Amino acid sequence: MSAIYGQDHILRELDSELTKNRLSHAYLLVGATHIGKMSLAIHFAQTINCLHLDDGAPCQNCNQCTRISNAQHSDVRIVELEQMEGAPERTRRDISIRQIRRVIEEVHLTPYESSHKIIIFDGAELLSDEAANALLLTLEEPPKNVIFLLLSDREHLLPTTLRSRCRKLQLHLIPKLEISKYLREKHEVEPVLAEQLARLSGGRLGWAINSITNDQNLTDRANYIKNIYEISQSALKIRFDYASMIAQMFRQDRISAKNILFCWQGWWRDLLLVKVGTEDYITNLDYINELKLHATTLTQADIIKFLKSLDDTISNLDHNANARLAMEVLMLNIPVSD
Repeated sequence: MSAIYGQDHILRELDSELTKNRLSHAYLLVGATHIGKMSLAIHFAQTINCLHLDDGAPCQNCNQCTRISNAQHSDVRIVELEQMEGAPERTRRDISIRQIRRVIEEVHLTPYESSHKIIIFDGAELLSDEAANALLLTLEEPPKNVIFLLLSDREHLLPTTLRSRCRKLQLHLIPKLEISKYLREKHEVEPVLAEQLARLSGGRLGWAINSITNDQNLTDRANYIKNIYEISQSALKIRFDYASMIAQMFRQDRISAKNILFCWQGWWRDLLLVKVGTEDYITNLDYINELKLHATTLTQADIIKFLKSLDDTISNLDHNANARLAMEVLMLNIPVSD
């Protein structure tokens, strides 16, 4: 298969299965957001269909490879959250049973132009209960020549029965030094920027690569950090206004809202690292002065307790808790500075 940087352990397994023609009917690709799950799924589909494999790797240039990468292949389908007609983007909260029924109809048809039909679920944890049950029935008696690829960064939200029908492939976070080197050598990124992106990526190469050309990632992150620093030291009314804003965002675009909460986690973990004297490992190194100042107003116990509150909030939101209530509780739990 074509090289997916940093995931050689998975490539070796899949290469062996492809060579022996012992492909599983369903795979669960697990890893952090922007770590490369979709890239791996696309390369897997290309490898099966490529017309000119080069030492087991897809050529990326033939009709099959290009149509798969452009989402135009008749036998490769990506299933994700659908936008509701007339509603803002991403207002759906789950992958619906209607979508799964369409998929089930398709997989029982003979592949049109390749040996296999390949169905990729982007965000499989978003399957509704009804949709997950319908998919489970299909996985228990899978049609011939069909491969399901379930992608998830929160596998614990998938039913155990569904997970048990899939072969799990765990994508690993990539060390900071490797990401920095990759950005410098493969994308000619300046060393200082490569170091910054490697730290901020949290081991997710896809995020780092995307941020090279997408300034919005760093702009959003700067705005998030500014709000975190200010809100953490603000009066309760301001905190509640902020909670209401994040809750409203969560109802419209839960991915963006969750990214803000992940940024909160990163900031408070850095505070803990500053507090215990391990500053070399912090993520937000460009805000070291603000972190040091903030850390002086808190105890180590304060920081640990609030990190637990952040984890609980994210978990509650994953389980469809009331977003405003969850955020208001989080704001109440911000420790009062000494």
